[in-house]
Amino acid sequence: KQTMESARETTKHSSSTNVDVPMVGKEQLAHLGDEVTCLMWASAFTTAVTRYVTQVITDKGNPPFQVPHFEYVTGALAMEVTFNHAQEKRVNAWLVERRISKEEQGPWRKYINNDSPVPLKQTNEDDITRAHFLAFSQHLQYKITGKLAFVSDYQGKL
Repeated sequence: KQTMESARETTKHSSSTNVDVPMVGKEQLAHLGDEVTCLMWASAFTTAVTRYVTQVITDKGNPPFQVPHFEYVTGALAMEVTFNHAQEKRVNAWLVERRISKEEQGPWRKYINNDSPVPLKQTNEDDITRAHFLAFSQHLQYKITGKLAFVSDYQGKL
């Protein structure tokens, strides 16, 4: 079973031609480096929340609701450095992510916008619980980091 998705290109939108143009070289590497760094921090923050909740459950017992489980897709920065006949260096970079099977995916949902800490309205109880848990996790991340950072704009598939 293949566990890594084929590499995806990084693109930027060109307003003059109204199309997405692939980024290459240093521009692509800089963008993907930022994306991998954000993924690393967001994953670490989510792990910190999971550890905190696990410790509280250990100390005080289970809450009266099912605690949602969230994780970020595992990703890595892959680079290829090549030299042409004139010994000019070329760098290609890709974001490689864990493949998620169709069975693992559910419908896409957006839980919290990046412009408000208030969860978006959801249509069922499970999604409401998830949205409230994510709002709680933002608050906890903000507290854990000394009011420096938290993950925003929660969205994805279940």
